[in-house]
Amino acid sequence: MTKNKRLITEILTESGGHLTAEEIFLEAKKRSEKISLATVYNNLNALCEESAIRRMPSSDGKDRFDKAFMPHGHLVCERCHKITDFSGDGIMEAVFRNTGVRAESYDLNVYYVCDDCRKQSQK
Repeated sequence: MTKNKRLITEILTESGGHLTAEEIFLEAKKRSEKISLATVYNNLNALCEESAIRRMPSSDGKDRFDKAFMPHGHLVCERCHKITDFSGDGIMEAVFRNTGVRAESYDLNVYYVCDDCRKQSQK
């Protein structure tokens, strides 16, 4: 793995979140002054092609990147676009029970309004 791929993977792992390319770039710039935004994009694309990370299209038009590959779903706030992981225990069994299909994996986004955004709209 190249130095830049390792750096990007470390940033995603340490964040525990779902960062955009720009957020990854800003963190990478703190650690390696010579890195460019184009380098970050190129390495993100390569890491996705290698299945080392996952690209998650977002409703705000900015792709986010996920290091976690264990089966899980995402809660996506429709207002602030914050993404939170949740356990998908039982989803693959439910698919089999309802369809007879043995799923290998899944991609599940559940859209909602998070507590912070809900509180802001009640003010």
